[in-house]
Amino acid sequence: MGVLRARAVTELLRRGADPNADGTKPVASVVLPVTVDREGRPTGVHTLDGTEIDVFSAAVLACDALVHPVIVDGANNPLNMGRSVRLYTPTQKQALVIRDGGCVFPGCEQPARRCAAHHRRGWAQGGETNVDDGALLCPRHHGLMHCEQPWTLSRYDLADLPAHLADAHRVRAANANLEPATDVRVFHNPDGLMFLAQNATDHHGPTPLQRQPAA
Repeated sequence: MGVLRARAVTELLRRGADPNADGTKPVASVVLPVTVDREGRPTGVHTLDGTEIDVFSAAVLACDALVHPVIVDGANNPLNMGRSVRLYTPTQKQALVIRDGGCVFPGCEQPARRCAAHHRRGWAQGGETNVDDGALLCPRHHGLMHCEQPWTLSRYDLADLPAHLADAHRVRAANANLEPATDVRVFHNPDGLMFLAQNATDHHGPTPLQRQPAA
């Protein structure tokens, strides 16, 4: 029944989204919260009142209306804010801490509490305030991203990485008993050399030794 209601609403929105006689822009504006888990995998699409929308209906909306997808976590906290805000929200920073664990600069051991959220693409250059495009950086390495000869942070598909970086990425994932992510962040230094960005698994210290019981 919920899906049928969603489809009925979709049809009304589709009709209302027909272009104006004097222009080509749709007249309906739709906000669709897209729920994702901690790994960023979509788990559902809902209306603002919580009604679940099936994939077909969501596709119709995306084609026929001016849709504003808002990526949210399981508690409906927005994670991707696009150009709506310049600074990362507290919830977004929590997501960055979970994913990054601390400064993502290669070899840096600064914890998350000493880091700021950095836009991979600068806000002034059209960057968006999204978790996917954010990274935790300590003050020292944040400065390297904004100096005269800045380092840059890019995202690569695993298949497009140089072999030595792809192998290092797979080894890192295997050591953490994880599947290697297909979306990999890479630093470029001013000379063009490439380095894997760190993530939370790089900031996990060794397992503490268990105290042996007295004989």
